[in-house]
Amino acid sequence: MQGHEIGVVLWEGRWHAFSNRCTHNDFQLHFGYIEDGCIHCPIHYGVYDLETGMAKSGPVTDLPKYGVRVIGEDVQVELNDAKD
Repeated sequence: MQGHEIGVVLWEGRWHAFSNRCTHNDFQLHFGYIEDGCIHCPIHYGVYDLETGMAKSGPVTDLPKYGVRVIGEDVQVELNDAKD
């Protein structure tokens, strides 16, 4: 998974992992924000569902998501499990 940026967040008690790059203009999503269970890109206002990665509005397509598991205090992302 070299060269890919992964965003990992804890939202309402659940861990989520997703591509950190907006599908519209390749902007880094960590500059955006999460509200009402959606990831918001600050550049062209693309919105993704945090749970599924599905595009909700704006000039975007579905966002790749990754499986997450917690073992003890470690948060692990399943890099081979991208759901594009």
